[in-house]
Amino acid sequence: MSREIKFRAWEIELHEWNIDYKIKLNGDVKDFDFDDDGYYEFIVPKEDYIIEQYTGLKDKNGKEIYEGDIVKFADLELALNPMGVVCFADGRFFVKDWEFDDGSYHIVDFYDYNIPHRDFEVIGNIHENPELLKGEKE
Repeated sequence: MSREIKFRAWEIELHEWNIDYKIKLNGDVKDFDFDDDGYYEFIVPKEDYIIEQYTGLKDKNGKEIYEGDIVKFADLELALNPMGVVCFADGRFFVKDWEFDDGSYHIVDFYDYNIPHRDFEVIGNIHENPELLKGEKE
C-alpha cells in the first residue's frame, strides 16, 4: 500500500501558509511570481520557511494530518494529555502528548497501536495556534 507524499510550507516572516511553494526532492523550495516580463520562478532561502510533511492519514472529520498539527484525542486510553503535536522522527509519525521536566516525552504512535483515524481531530497547528498547548503540563 502506498501513501500520498505531500508537504506544506509555513512562511516564517509572513506567518502564513504559502500554497504556491513547490518543494523539490533535493530540499529546494521554489516560489512563483509575475512581473512586467511575465511569469518567473525563484528559489526561496531555506531559513524563510518550515516544511511539514503529510502523514498520509486523515482525522475523524476527513482533514489531512501534517507534522506540526495539534490533534485532540477522542480516547485517552493511550495518552497522558487530551491533545498533542504531530511529529516525525526515527522514520515514523507520532503525537507528542506530554513533555517531562527532564526533556523526555511521552508519545502516541499512529502505527504501533493501530489507532483508528476517528480517534484524532486536528484542532490547529503549532504556528497559528500555539496557545492551545500552553496548558499542556498543568
